Amino acid sequence: MNTIKNTKSLGLAIVLTLFFGPLGLFYASITGGLIMCVTPILLFALFIFGAVSDSSFLLASSFILLIVFAISYWIICVIWAATAVSNHNNRVNDAIRQAELLKNLKETK
Repeated sequence: MNTIKNTKSLGLAIVLTLFFGPLGLFYASITGGLIMCVTPILLFALFIFGAVSDSSFLLASSFILLIVFAISYWIICVIWAATAVSNHNNRVNDAIRQAELLKNLKETK
């Protein structure tokens, strides 16, 4: 028996992500939520490594990367949530159409 998943709400995904950032992204995409929760930690570790290793290039590049990421972080989360929900809903709608087509084919036989 085939089970078809429910669609997700695009509005809810955007609101959750706006309020909770990467934690809200978990509604739309578990992988996205995990990546967006771990990435700041990795970038901060890179910044600390640059500071400890006396590499001015590594320190400067990781600092710039941190600043750019901090500015765009929430926007990236919201875009990722909207894209993930849209892709999920497209897959669910395709599955529903296929199930209806198979049902119609079986009924015509």
